[in-house]
Amino acid sequence: MKHRVLQVASALAMAGTALAAPAAQACDRVAAAQSDSQRLRALMAESDAAFLDRNPRAAFYRGDFSDAGSLGDFSPAAYETERAAAMCDIAALATIDRAALTPGERIAYDTFRYSQERTLAATEPEVLKTILALPIDHFQGIQGSYPGLSAPDGVMPFAAVEDYADNVARHGAYAQMVDDVIARFDMGLEQGITLPRLTVELMIDQL
Repeated sequence: MKHRVLQVASALAMAGTALAAPAAQACDRVAAAQSDSQRLRALMAESDAAFLDRNPRAAFYRGDFSDAGSLGDFSPAAYETERAAAMCDIAALATIDRAALTPGERIAYDTFRYSQERTLAATEPEVLKTILALPIDHFQGIQGSYPGLSAPDGVMPFAAVEDYADNVARHGAYAQMVDDVIARFDMGLEQGITLPRLTVELMIDQL
């Protein structure tokens, strides 16, 4: 368990490093020759596509099963990746002239920026410390939605042999995810960061 805790602590330190990184890291997402309107649309589309690549479960609910055998990265390092992506998006957004946009596009601009700022807020070192220590609860956690990925007439296809192979692969990924959850709860326990007993009992029943 100590080895696991050291791994998580290392990832937390990496996240702290990401906080200090300049926002204008290599984030050339949109062509400067485009209009501000076109650049905004391109940035949002590219950001969304990159998010789905990192989070295949979100893609499932859009009918994209290109990575159906994966559940995505649930490790502490994934938070550093999301933070870096948000910093890139904000840096790219800053190169777009908001005043040159239509009223509707300004709303999209502001909403997009707010979303990325929320990601940064959630990955601040002091906040991330608690998030890493409490990876799931009885309201939030894949244990609540995971059974639906194997249910008849559910979100996932079961029309070909490959679909069943993907389901088996997801089971393996889910088992690894549970191991990761245990490691993070162990870390939280050592830090004195724990959930209420009632919440834990409900989670055990869900799992």
